[in-house]
Amino acid sequence: MPNHHFFPRLHAVVLVAACFAAVGSLEGQVRPRLPKIVDNSSVVRLTGTTHPLAIPANENGRAAADLPMDRMLLQLKSSPEQQAELDQLVAEQHDPSSPHYQEWLTPEQFGERFGPAREDLEVIAGWLEARGFRVDEVAAGRRVIEFSGTARQVERAFQTEMRHYLVNGERHLANASDISIPEALASVVEGVVSLHDFRSRPQHHVAGSGLFAPAANLSGGGHAISPYDFAAIYNVAALWNLGFDGTGQTIAIAGRTNIKTSDITSFRSQFGLTGNNAQVFVNGTNPGVISANEEMEADLDVEWAGAVAKGATIQLVVSADTNTSDGVTLSASYIVNHSPASVMSLSFGACEAEMGGSNSFFNSLWEQAAGQGISVFISAGDSGSAGCDIDYSTNSKGQNTTLPASHGFGVNGLASTPYNVAVGGTQFLDTAQPSAYWNTGNDAHLASAKGYIPEAVWNQSSYTTSGASGNNLYAGSGGASTVYGTPSWQSASGVPASDPTSGGHHRYLPDVSLSAGGNDWYLVEQEGGLYLVGGTSVSSPAFAGILAILNQYSNARTGNANAKFYPLASKPVFHDVTTGTNAVPCAGGSSGCSAAAPSTTIGKMNGFAAGAGYDLATGLGSVDAYALALAWSNKTAVPPAITSLSPNPMIASASSQTLTINGSGFQAGLTVAASYTGYATNLAITSVSATQIQAVINTGTTARTWTVQVTNSNKAASNSVSLTVNAAPAPAPAITSLSPNPMTVSTSSQTLTINGSGFQAGLTVAASYTGYSTSLQVTSVSATQIQAVINVGTTARAWTLQVTNPNKAVSNAMSLQVNAAPVAAPAITSATLKSNQLVIAGSGFQAGLSLIVTFSSNKLSAQGWQIVSVSSTQIVVSVSASAATGAQTVQVANPNGQTSKAVTIQRQ
Repeated sequence: MPNHHFFPRLHAVVLVAACFAAVGSLEGQVRPRLPKIVDNSSVVRLTGTTHPLAIPANENGRAAADLPMDRMLLQLKSSPEQQAELDQLVAEQHDPSSPHYQEWLTPEQFGERFGPAREDLEVIAGWLEARGFRVDEVAAGRRVIEFSGTARQVERAFQTEMRHYLVNGERHLANASDISIPEALASVVEGVVSLHDFRSRPQHHVAGSGLFAPAANLSGGGHAISPYDFAAIYNVAALWNLGFDGTGQTIAIAGRTNIKTSDITSFRSQFGLTGNNAQVFVNGTNPGVISANEEMEADLDVEWAGAVAKGATIQLVVSADTNTSDGVTLSASYIVNHSPASVMSLSFGACEAEMGGSNSFFNSLWEQAAGQGISVFISAGDSGSAGCDIDYSTNSKGQNTTLPASHGFGVNGLASTPYNVAVGGTQFLDTAQPSAYWNTGNDAHLASAKGYIPEAVWNQSSYTTSGASGNNLYAGSGGASTVYGTPSWQSASGVPASDPTSGGHHRYLPDVSLSAGGNDWYLVEQEGGLYLVGGTSVSSPAFAGILAILNQYSNARTGNANAKFYPLASKPVFHDVTTGTNAVPCAGGSSGCSAAAPSTTIGKMNGFAAGAGYDLATGLGSVDAYALALAWSNKTAVPPAITSLSPNPMIASASSQTLTINGSGFQAGLTVAASYTGYATNLAITSVSATQIQAVINTGTTARTWTVQVTNSNKAASNSVSLTVNAAPAPAPAITSLSPNPMTVSTSSQTLTINGSGFQAGLTVAASYTGYSTSLQVTSVSATQIQAVINVGTTARAWTLQVTNPNKAVSNAMSLQVNAAPVAAPAITSATLKSNQLVIAGSGFQAGLSLIVTFSSNKLSAQGWQIVSVSSTQIVVSVSASAATGAQTVQVANPNGQTSKAVTIQRQ
């Protein structure tokens, strides 16, 4: 499998010796605390080391004696003096006024100063080996020893029994009672992190599957979030545009399944994220892809850490689960003790109240991370204020088995320490007016978000009846820890003065939030297909990506980012979320439920509402990444700059026109102000990139000079640029018809009517035919009609007419057809028959004509009638005596078919 690195476990002696070799001259400063010989007869019981579900009612048999118990973690602790020194150092490392500010340690340096002495490590390793265990590794930070053995060896060494338990249809392994250790080791050994297989749970929700059109409108009005959508909404794009994209930074992801790196490559290629394919580090045995659900978690963590910090190196550390250790825990320990990452993300959750000794392990591990400058981001959880309840479950048949909350208030113990950032969830308030926040189409990076979208607490929890398909507890988690006090840095407007549920004063969750679902879901690629996914599992790696960019921007590691976040709460860097609550459905009679017993009565948890400032639903709120970066390093925003406008000048118009603004430093969420004396407006923006803005302007019909200025979302304003608006030129004249058309030849002048539009006083009318052109005399002009005089002469031909306005605008050419004058029909004025000659007088007679003679017998005949001569006014016809007999009328027919009226023949 490409891009995978395997780290086999070395022999115990080699690993322990390697750790000891790093001590050097500092070793003498660490005082041994353990005796050379361990008395196994005197033991102390470590309370709280039995999982709450490992109870007799769930028992399902004792574990086989030879059952492998691999990669157990023995947690070690600093001396009280070391711990006090460590707490002080970590505080100073995060205090800008301290001379030790950001003096980060390496894992080896951490172990030298705050780990057990060499002699103590040898004693502990010897004790483990004497009990039959194999020592796999001593962590570089010296607060964890990894060891392996069998169930029977565990039982004997820690004086407990390993048993199986059946819980919700799943068979588990756990110690049946609290473990014991020799009293001689108690000053250094904190306990075993875990002797059970109750795992942490992924914090994501798959909303839909299949191949989606990224960022397109989805049925129901939702949208899919692509990387460039996220960058526009949370103003990460402004940092990208300045060259800050996480380049040179490494983000580590803690996981327990392998992935197909081809999915990551395809995801990045599809959304225009070039290069930087993920690296996969396998810590120990390669688990492969253990399930679709786990693969989805790993895919989304890797893809979205890299989608935000698109130039960063993303390292997925994969450790296989064992019968006693959660792979996520093994990966987290590996990252802190080995990885070069400056940021890490973990998207799993476990109930703080059920974690027992694991709470101290994660508190210790995350404090070590903080001392090494590693910023740890963890999903706050997806079950609202009921952090110890399962947000969604199904049985083997896929039927919904989700139960209403019944465990009362709770938080994610992996995220509740004072040394990590807990990331909560929001949802966008965009359904009422989606066009205000989303374009109808995608840009070149398959994104359509216009800029920041207002947010509410993520909460889509629902419970109707048992087994209903829609039952779920999905909501952003938050609340108060019951283990840790309020850290010194957790001070800001809205932070509770006391716990809202118990009256104490503890660590509060979450710290910050990002969108986690509700209506708009993140796009994640798995096994070649795109899925719609939500949950705080996405919020955590996305925020880790932002922090990687901040590290690049400030050229320094951050450590515990909360020490920076809370002091900046008063600055305009967070989007304060004030709408919604993380209350979820609960079983009647359960702790914190609004409904009384029985449990079948469904109520609402007394959840936490969003409000001004910090709240237990969304923390400090979501973020404007660019504004945060400026405040992070106390820098002044680089203003945008306009270099040109196009078109400029622009033609005055009552219709909207597109204005292109070219320049640099443009950010998503900016505004474009356009003004002239006595008037100002903000233009509608259709697209924004770092160097170009497309906006819509309506200049009106008046010629004037406008002023255009761009203001980024961080209030940095550009230079002002003039936009010249010129009056619209008069429209060109247009001829639609001529009247009369056609016209008859004549030597006399005739009136021609020209119909059309755009005619102006002072125009000219040109009339022409081949070889001849003239300007007509114009007698009247209106905008739609011209009266002109034309003399077409006696020749039939086609003329061309064209109008030219005084502004030189020329009309179309229109043809005028001139026809010859029509020939008059023949007309008889008299027809006189004398002797044998008929004389017909009249007009219009043509050579070649014929006669039509009517006889008394009503017969027509021309026999015996001979035309002698024809002129235009007279016809002479020779008529025989016989032909004349009975003749009554005569009629002339010209060759062109025209005929005269019949005239009675007069006899003399």
